[in-house]
Amino acid sequence: MDGTFQKTTNLTYGQILASCANSTFSGCSDSADVLTSGDEVSGYYVSLNSPSTIENKAAAAKSYGGIMIGELGQDDANAPLFAEVAEAFPKSTSDSGF
Repeated sequence: MDGTFQKTTNLTYGQILASCANSTFSGCSDSADVLTSGDEVSGYYVSLNSPSTIENKAAAAKSYGGIMIGELGQDDANAPLFAEVAEAFPKSTSDSGF
């Protein structure tokens, strides 16, 4: 390899979890932000925000008043990353008029 990276595909969080479950990716954990398939030539290098990173970012965003979400359609229904954000920013029960 010449050291350059080429984007080959987009993976949903569900696809990433499935690849961790079937051992396609190594380094999988709730705090891993980089995963690989172990094959430097034709394999995957996946960069993501892990559940722990999302939790930390959501907590930090509280002091700024909010958080911006990319695309919720890429989340996983069985293990949603958005749950970390929702926990940090619970739905208000007060009637603010909005």
